[in-house]
Amino acid sequence: MIRPVNVPSSATAVTGNLTVTGATMLGYVALTPIQVAYPGTSTINFGANQDVANGVTVPLGSGGVICLTYVAKPGGRVDVILDITGYFLPGAGGGTGPRVPAGPAGPAGPQGPSGPSGSTGTAGTAGADGKTILYGSGAPAGGLGVDG
Repeated sequence: MIRPVNVPSSATAVTGNLTVTGATMLGYVALTPIQVAYPGTSTINFGANQDVANGVTVPLGSGGVICLTYVAKPGGRVDVILDITGYFLPGAGGGTGPRVPAGPAGPAGPQGPSGPSGSTGTAGTAGADGKTILYGSGAPAGGLGVDG
């Protein structure tokens, strides 16, 4: 059993990097919250004379411990290094993570086609000078009539 150093006793899990080196034969190591003789899963697998590393997230057992199980043929030997990089506390979940600035805006897309022209205003009555008065937006002003 391993009791991680500098991890609060209220922590529920740890993250880190597990490295094996100097293995004399193939095997595997399992990190679990309770001691298990033959775990159903491995945390890291390795061959003889291999140095292998793996990122891990491991729940802590009672008393804040991690149990390490080495499985290999009898007489096998391996050195194990566990670097703790962080831990989880109760009630600390559910966050959204750090906010980062938005990236640069991309190039503008092509301009779309122009819409249809609007309708012309209706013709008005003829003024005294004979010009037609148009009504509607954008219509030119008609001539002025003569007071009778």
